[in-house]
Amino acid sequence: MRGIDMTRQIDMATWSRREIFEAFSPYSNPFYVVSFNMDIRNLYDFCKKNGVGVYHAMIWCVTRAVNSVPAFRQRIVNGTVVEYDTTFPSYTFMKKGEDAFKICTISAEDDLVTFDRKARLAEESQTSLFGSYDLPLEPLIYLSCLPWIETTCITNERNMDKDDCIPRISWGKFRKCPDGAIIQNISVDTNHRLVDGLHIGQMGQALQSIIDSL
Repeated sequence: MRGIDMTRQIDMATWSRREIFEAFSPYSNPFYVVSFNMDIRNLYDFCKKNGVGVYHAMIWCVTRAVNSVPAFRQRIVNGTVVEYDTTFPSYTFMKKGEDAFKICTISAEDDLVTFDRKARLAEESQTSLFGSYDLPLEPLIYLSCLPWIETTCITNERNMDKDDCIPRISWGKFRKCPDGAIIQNISVDTNHRLVDGLHIGQMGQALQSIIDSL
């Protein structure tokens, strides 16, 4: 797997969000969650036609949407804000017949069909909770799904480290509508020191566009 490099270190003196970053920096809990609905009918149809898992397809699409918004690729590392060139999904999954989840961490730079195949192989071979991977922690995104119930909002566990800037993105069971739409609720849990509502809106728009293009 290729090495991970920072694209750049943010120049705090000229950064347009410096005042916002500083305003939220004293907060012990600078995290917030925004939930919104997506129409995933194109994703669902693509998966049925190509034998791709819907969960894997959502992971692939969400990762691409996140990577399209620079704020979602920014992290606080040793007190400095840096921006990575890409992020990678670290997602929960459960093997058939088991009742305890595991966490798989892989790159998602391949096309969707290849990613689905790679994810299936990684899950089949994983025996421990976290498995093994050669990716650093900072450019990960944490993804999870509750496929048993429709959700309107999902929060996440965390150590209360205000420098934790890894986005947590979750969703539940999708709903088929009479008009053909397939509605999926998405919850985005982020650190306000780096990500504003504007950026979540950009990520949501990018996600819908990626899904519609399948």
